[in-house]
Amino acid sequence: MSEEVRERLLQEGIRLLREHGYHGTGIQQIASAAGIPKGSFNYYFASKEAFALAVIDRYATRIEEGIRAAYDRSDLPPLARLRAYFDGLLAAIDSAEGEHGCAIGNLLAELGDTNEILGAALSAAWRRIEKRLEPFLLEAQRAGALASEVDPRRIAGLLLSGWEGALIAMRAQRSTLPLEQFLETVFDRLIAAT
Repeated sequence: MSEEVRERLLQEGIRLLREHGYHGTGIQQIASAAGIPKGSFNYYFASKEAFALAVIDRYATRIEEGIRAAYDRSDLPPLARLRAYFDGLLAAIDSAEGEHGCAIGNLLAELGDTNEILGAALSAAWRRIEKRLEPFLLEAQRAGALASEVDPRRIAGLLLSGWEGALIAMRAQRSTLPLEQFLETVFDRLIAAT
């Protein structure tokens, strides 16, 4: 039972922190969303910061699992699998009417340079995600679909940074058009041209 409650707290935490941010989310709100008394929160997490660390790790793991599943597909070449992964994200965002963006990106913007512990965890999560994008590019390079002089690590960083920037633009414009334009530009023009 306690593992089930902890899991519920983490799932609600991902949603609440993505929607309201760290400072806009209180322990009472988290506990209520998970269906537990506020006093029970500390049985599972020593503090709000410890909770946020667990949420960051869980969210990054969930993203890594999605990227790994896309990479493991055998029906498409590597760049098409990578594009399919991002297209899947776009479809999920579109079905949710573009709300709230990415928890990692949102929290980095809010806390990245103001909370050393959470900032370090967010930076580590960013690097984990970035690293998961590299194998698509390495495989494409080995297959001759990506120029040999291109650094897959840098392209992975560009992809993640550009996607997060497009998520911010999406929220500002209240439209998924920035995400669509980003994917078209990166996959249909930049990567295709190498």
